Amino acid sequence: MRRILPTEKFIITTHLTPDRVEDKLFSFVEPYRSAKFLRFDFSYTTPSDKPYQGTLENGFFEIRKMSERRNQGSLPIIQGSISDQDSEGSLIEVKIRPDKEFKDGMLLFAVVMIPIVIINFFCFLANFTEGDIAGSIMFLAAPILVCMGYFSVIQNFESDVKQDKQFILEIFE
Repeated sequence: MRRILPTEKFIITTHLTPDRVEDKLFSFVEPYRSAKFLRFDFSYTTPSDKPYQGTLENGFFEIRKMSERRNQGSLPIIQGSISDQDSEGSLIEVKIRPDKEFKDGMLLFAVVMIPIVIINFFCFLANFTEGDIAGSIMFLAAPILVCMGYFSVIQNFESDVKQDKQFILEIFE
């Protein structure tokens, strides 16, 4: 599962002190408004103008993009650590990875859909050998649609990872 889902690791070196790095990052990050496991907020407050939410404490951070249109569990998590680099600035180690719920959902999808795809493929072969080409094409359509849906989800996730990486790099340029 690790190779199928995109994960990005990179290191940023900057001339800023670790405290200044935290301040700069905090200017784009709002603390979690509700418990992490709820993923939604019932308060009637105005939405934040900060694009990310998460935690920053003791040189470590865990943030994710805020989205009102998408499920928060399908967005990547950005984790990192900020360390002092001998009076030359800071070293920021960043890892962008899928959320645990997203990984579990993709695993469940694979466990359920792979047997269905295999059964449909054998039904395709059985109908094709009997000369029923129209029926065999129908059995081939289901696996193709499942694969298209799966790769569409992965493509959207990869796009989110690239956007988050670009955002982090732009902050500390």
